[in-house]
Amino acid sequence: MSWRIAGYPSFIATDSALMAAEFVAYQARVMTRGLTNPDVYAAAYAKVFGQHDFAAWASLPPATIAHGITTMVREVGLFAILDDDLALDTLRDQTTWQPDLPPVHIARAGPIYTPTRLRQLDNRVAFAALVHRAAALVYAERLPSVPLPSRTAATARFTITAAMFDGVIVEAEQLNDGTARMLRRLRTTLLQLINARTLEPEDGLLVLASNRPSRVVAHLVYREAKQAPRIRAANPVAHPQFMPRDLIIPPWP
Repeated sequence: MSWRIAGYPSFIATDSALMAAEFVAYQARVMTRGLTNPDVYAAAYAKVFGQHDFAAWASLPPATIAHGITTMVREVGLFAILDDDLALDTLRDQTTWQPDLPPVHIARAGPIYTPTRLRQLDNRVAFAALVHRAAALVYAERLPSVPLPSRTAATARFTITAAMFDGVIVEAEQLNDGTARMLRRLRTTLLQLINARTLEPEDGLLVLASNRPSRVVAHLVYREAKQAPRIRAANPVAHPQFMPRDLIIPPWP
């Protein structure tokens, strides 16, 4: 985790403390939205933050910061939120969470930052990326136990899961921290799990390297482009021509 406080002006610690406070406030709001266990949340909060105010906590070693945030994401996502849909929705939302703080000051257009402001920016990126990564992993941990009562529900969960992991993987690739391959494998495993639980026995799964028109997909799998409506019916998307990369393939003829 690229996180440093020591040796920098006090506003770096203050900014980091504000990020932690915002994230805790976000989780506290979630705890009021549905069936939850406040005692579990309180115990997790006490374990992570109980002996420190946010400013003191932000100055702890990076490994301690990472463990604390991971603990909060995991305890809330797996145990404090009792409703499955709320838990998965919360974890999905956390994969894109960003602190609502004023922009980091730019020294001049470019943008160009001073070393101190660059550290402030790096701390923000590291904190948000940690939340995103932890939420994706906890999502993967909770998903196998969540009921998928219908084909429609399974298709929706398939689409949500694929899109969520796509975003986290892009971020990992940009950070170049060595986790993108693991996340891609986890994405594939989860999508296979969803399909294994919900597909008709004769249905198949096709993962494309890139988005293709439905007629191209139909030609690829059926050798008959006129079967494109069959592909579109099994994989409803906003744009009827360019299909998602992860496709359910119904049998034909």
